[in-house]
Amino acid sequence: MHHTTALLLVMPLNLHYVHRFEYHQTAVSLLYAASACYLAGAYKFTLNVYEKRKDFVLYKIIVLFQLAVLLYTRVYLWFPAAFGLRAHMKEQNDTTFFYGATVMVTIFSIFNLVLIVDGLGAAAKWLPRKFPKSKEEKGETAALVRRTSATGIVAPALQMLRAYEAKRKFRAGVKLVIATNRLSSHASSISNNKKED
Repeated sequence: MHHTTALLLVMPLNLHYVHRFEYHQTAVSLLYAASACYLAGAYKFTLNVYEKRKDFVLYKIIVLFQLAVLLYTRVYLWFPAAFGLRAHMKEQNDTTFFYGATVMVTIFSIFNLVLIVDGLGAAAKWLPRKFPKSKEEKGETAALVRRTSATGIVAPALQMLRAYEAKRKFRAGVKLVIATNRLSSHASSISNNKKED
């Protein structure tokens, strides 16, 4: 939804409000924030947090980094810039842009708040956690890593890993069925040969 909103905004804003710093500030900061958080998140899922203390600490640092980036770009920069641009449109008596911007800012703000809730949920899950020592704690930590985000939205990197794992399990199942079929046909041919003798 937010990609569609962004695409609908870019051309009209480039034509009419390209001179406004708020437009550039929000566009660039949100793009960099998304790429930084996505790359850090993809790396985060490669860490062995239940076996290596260094990876466990690094995982927590990445969670903090992602939360800091989200708070800075999607709250501290976003809200003043978005409402400042809306206020400028109202001062210019540009009602079409003002009402359109109101709808778009609302959609983006809701999306930003959902991401903030997700980041806060991840921080609440991971920061108080201690390095797992027992087998049970390691299992809990592994399950926590495999779970989706706090909002229930599956992270793209995690979704890709799950799809790969599902394909691997499917292939293993198919191979098992083929091997079982061959084994049973081989066993039946042996029993038929014994009956003929």
